[in-house]
Amino acid sequence: MTGDHNGLLIAFEGVDGSGLTTHAKMTVSYLNSIGLKAVYSKEPTRGPIGSLIRRLLADKSLPKNGRFSDLLALLFAADRLRHFYWPDPESGAPLADLLSEGWIVVLDRYKYSSIAYQGVYSGFRWVETVNSKVPEADIIVYLDVSIDLILDRLAYRSRLEIYEDRQYLETIKDAFEKVLGNAESRGAHIVRVKVEREGGEDPPVEVVNARIISTLCRTLEELHFPCRPNP
Repeated sequence: MTGDHNGLLIAFEGVDGSGLTTHAKMTVSYLNSIGLKAVYSKEPTRGPIGSLIRRLLADKSLPKNGRFSDLLALLFAADRLRHFYWPDPESGAPLADLLSEGWIVVLDRYKYSSIAYQGVYSGFRWVETVNSKVPEADIIVYLDVSIDLILDRLAYRSRLEIYEDRQYLETIKDAFEKVLGNAESRGAHIVRVKVEREGGEDPPVEVVNARIISTLCRTLEELHFPCRPNP
């Protein structure tokens, strides 16, 4: 484990539309079903800073680059710091407390999203620095989904956020490759799951999640966390 804790921090990461929320929650359900203590939480949070971030992201009149990117990077880092060390409306106890008590914390986005999204305009090293007060994830589950498939999924959303256009999503997908490489060099374990069309269709959620669980379990076993169903 990379952090100073008894539990495990698993971050689900990927470009918008990758299915992070669905699969993070399904993974928590599976881990609980086999007797592990797992909890789901999401960033940005529902706290005061996270709520401000959500409003800003929904405002399509705002630019994605320049000073706005700097502002978002700082807000995300502040929300993340609060999430880690103060009680959270969704997960209850601070994440640091849960980890010290041996919980597996499954995060629907973590600092790697900030480094990829804001790092493009604000500089990767600077965004890494402002997020350095929270630990690395022990495991990063990266959903590697094609941009064409992501855009098909986003077309069904009633409201898009400012990041959801092809050119920007392709830029972020490339940025994630750099971010994941850097995180791995700092000790994080990368679990990459490629999601592609099957027969021209979006693959069933259950099929993708089974693939995630299978791949993730191999890493959990390496870290001495049992990942097999109870007899």
